[in-house]
Order: sequence, then C-alpha cells, then structure tokens
Amino acid sequence: MMHEQSLSLVYLDPHELRAHPQNWRRHSVVQATALADLYADVGDAGAALLNDRRVNDGWSAEDAIPTLIDGHLRKTLKATKGEKIPVLVGHWTPAQEMRLLLSFDPIAAMAQTETEVVTSLLAQVSQETEEAVWSLLSNVSPLEVPHEQIDRKSFTQPAVLTPPVISAVFPVARLSLIEQALRATHQRNRGEALVAVCQFYLEHTHEA
Repeated sequence: MMHEQSLSLVYLDPHELRAHPQNWRRHSVVQATALADLYADVGDAGAALLNDRRVNDGWSAEDAIPTLIDGHLRKTLKATKGEKIPVLVGHWTPAQEMRLLLSFDPIAAMAQTETEVVTSLLAQVSQETEEAVWSLLSNVSPLEVPHEQIDRKSFTQPAVLTPPVISAVFPVARLSLIEQALRATHQRNRGEALVAVCQFYLEHTHEA
C-alpha cells in the first residue's frame, strides 16, 4: 500500500535539529567544499528531510523525537554560517525511516551520465561554473588543485565522463572497515583507492 502524506517545508535553526544516531554517511572536505561553493553561488536549492516521529507511527515515547534522515552536511554548513536551513518534515514508521536512511544515496548513485547533455549544459554556463563542475566530475577538490593547474585538454574526450565502471555493493555493517582501507591508500578518487587496495592484496597474497 502506498504511503501517502503531506510534507511541510519549514526553516529551522540547524542547532536544534537532531542528527540521526545511525547516520552512516561520512562527508569529506571535498564534498563539503563543493556544497558550500554551490550555496554561495545559488543559495538554497534543496531541503533536508526530517522525520517528525510519532507514537502513533510505532515510535516509543522515548524515541518520538524529530530526527534528521537526510541533510546532515547541510545542517553542519548552515550551523557554521548561523543560517536557518530549509527542512521537509514528514512522519514515517521506524521501518520506513530505516529504508529512507539506507536508500537515498545508493539510489542517486544509480544514475548514469548522458555525455552529450552534460556537454551541452556546460556550453551554457560561465567559465567559473564550468570549472567547478569539471572538478566535481573528475573528483578533484577545487581547494586541492587550483583551476589553472587542471589539464583542460584531458577533459575534452567524452570517455572521461563515462568510463567503463562496475558497481560494488558492500554490507552496511562493513562500511567502516572499507572506508578505513580506502583512506589508508591516500587516493582522492575512491575508485582508484579500491584499485590500490586490490593491488596491495594481490602483491601480499600467494595462491595456494
């Protein structure tokens, strides 16, 4: 049965928002910088998601506290600037909240890139915006690599936007271990970090 409800859009003090105790997303400096730059350029263009937990929806009286599902990085950035944050407020059961918490980013990551459309869009924006977008597409932080040092020619081939890739599904319970291994490689690109982990394993493991 479809869960139907009306969502309310409100502006709240980020300091008053309760972060989800089981939020599994960890935001890098690269991601925080990219979102802060976007806010500075266009302002608010999205909202956090808050579950107004209710006893009638299956929550205990102790846990019936409004809790963020999505938007933890936005909360942090807004709190730093002393600004209110736009929040969509709804109400979900514990099981529905868990599904939302686990699904947002993985579902978004399923999207694929239409190279011709991206190229067309880039032709319509300013050079500054174009460079910021290229930095995101190439997984390079604008703070770490100055724009003038980016090899623009290397980004002219469509293959850069749509390289052959595979998707890996990891158990949520093992994400902490996986993240530690990826960070240990000191690679900025997570794909390259995973390759480095595999190479290390092969170099230090002998077939029986």
